[in-house]
Amino acid sequence: MMIVIIFSQMAMEIHAYSFIAGQNIKIKEAKDKAEMAKKVVTKKKTIKKKAKSSEASFIMPVNGGITTSKFGDTISRSSRHLGHDWGVCVGTKVKAAKEGRVTLAYYSESYGYNVLINHGNFVETRYAHMSELNVEKGQKVSRGQVIGLSGNTGDSTGPHLHFEVIINGKKVNPVNYVKSGNGG
Repeated sequence: MMIVIIFSQMAMEIHAYSFIAGQNIKIKEAKDKAEMAKKVVTKKKTIKKKAKSSEASFIMPVNGGITTSKFGDTISRSSRHLGHDWGVCVGTKVKAAKEGRVTLAYYSESYGYNVLINHGNFVETRYAHMSELNVEKGQKVSRGQVIGLSGNTGDSTGPHLHFEVIINGKKVNPVNYVKSGNGG
């Protein structure tokens, strides 16, 4: 395999490559800034494609429940709802949508008791307004593992689970990433 690295006249940049001993590397100078910019944009698109293809195996984080608020719903004149809410009884089991590592498990005024799981490949999920947490920061979790119980904590309007999918640091519509037919 041959990897081409382009050196800009303004700055020499090597983008996140892992090199293996004995691997052939070709180095050339960029002809202009436009060529360099095109290469960087191509790399960014590749990263996004990897992230989008990696979460197809998400499961519903709760069984049952009804949608009480959708991604993009208006909250106020200047803000939109950036998750999906399922109205469920306090104490409903909340499951990890996919295997990963817990990066946050704490109480906040807005999210109440909440858990953030890193699934790798720039993909995270958040589970909020829970009444109880069954995991802690740094813990590995498996797909479908109970991570807590739903609740009505933080800035909540009633018992529900608030679920977010975050890709490359941006919140996206969770229902586009959850398999249908395995829960509410």
